[in-house]
Amino acid sequence: KTRQLVDYVYSFYRDIPGGFSSSLSQPFESVLDSYHHEMRTKQQDIESCRDEARRAFSRKMDW
Repeated sequence: KTRQLVDYVYSFYRDIPGGFSSSLSQPFESVLDSYHHEMRTKQQDIESCRDEARRAFSRKMDW
């Protein structure tokens, strides 16, 4: 869905008379980069929690 949003925004910029200006897209790209960074961080946190839960389960099964 994020990729669709990016494509939509860029298609809007392409249709602007006079051409595309990178200064128009810079704020959008900055927010999108922050979003992707936050999502990667959350995904890593989730994976860490899953790994810990697996280890805890394995320890309990070994008892």
